Amino acid sequence: MKISTEEIERRMAIFTDTCRESGARLTHQRIETFREIAQTDEHPDVEKVYRGVRQRMPTVSMDTVYRTLWWLKDLGLIT
Repeated sequence: MKISTEEIERRMAIFTDTCRESGARLTHQRIETFREIAQTDEHPDVEKVYRGVRQRMPTVSMDTVYRTLWWLKDLGLIT
């Protein structure tokens, strides 16, 4: 299902606020990985997230996506 722009922006704001509150750095890789997840109501696997991020950031590695997903889980932003 397609997510509205407003909903994506709301999810991104929650992400940004959570990162700031925890003192975590907002890197481009982290932002784009979360954005890929925020754009869907599905439960994407790592490969799908990686492919989506890679379209916007061709130099991102699978390892970076894996580490970012674990980090997002630790922050409670994804399950």
